[in-house]
Amino acid sequence: MEGEQQGVEAKKEVFEGMKAPLDEDGYVQSFAVEDTEGQRAFFDTYGFVVVRDVLDSTEVDATVDEIWTDTEALANRAKFDGTKASGQLVSPREGDTLLSRDDPNTWKTWPSMGMGILGGDIAAGPQAWTNRQHPRVHQVYANLFGTEKLISSVDR
Repeated sequence: MEGEQQGVEAKKEVFEGMKAPLDEDGYVQSFAVEDTEGQRAFFDTYGFVVVRDVLDSTEVDATVDEIWTDTEALANRAKFDGTKASGQLVSPREGDTLLSRDDPNTWKTWPSMGMGILGGDIAAGPQAWTNRQHPRVHQVYANLFGTEKLISSVDR
């Protein structure tokens, strides 16, 4: 009975997962690009790692803009082709905007393509590809995977 209880406890830990350490702000601990040993140890323990300051503020701004542009286009294209936005069939009036980064009232009309990723066009633009090939992104993945020979793709 005791051995059986230990087995249950071990399985419970597997299903509940490990809790990653948090920083003083309550976010998962993150690492500098240069902290390769810290990144690797965390990745080996938890299966993921957060690396901060990989992109500079200009690159982040360009990335956010591209995501908004793509998502707005996806949402506003959906209103005329009969696909769903936010899980509801859309039947707007001509000229309506379903989603606009500048209008928080539209943020409840986020495009939905079922479950998971936001459609095939998201994260496939020029900035997304620039980010995938960024030297610091490459540096982090090369450290984690132990090889400089990496390939960028959007396989699903």
